Amino acid sequence: MINFTFSKPVGATSVVLQQSQEDGVWNDLTFPLDANSTTASAPAFIGTPVKYRLLIVGGSKAGYSNEITVTALPPV
Repeated sequence: MINFTFSKPVGATSVVLQQSQEDGVWNDLTFPLDANSTTASAPAFIGTPVKYRLLIVGGSKAGYSNEITVTALPPV
């Protein structure tokens, strides 16, 4: 599991964690989170680069966050 922490998006009505694999299609990983949410989790894909971003609905920061790419390593 990959855990994300982010600042509370002031004025937002909801937040959605999204994921994109090699096909470039973005999929919602969570139901819209509460506007006060500051954390989200996603399944890890061992050895496969996966992109993540937040979709912020409402407020002054509405839109997409920066994207990050994560490649999960197998447990040691």
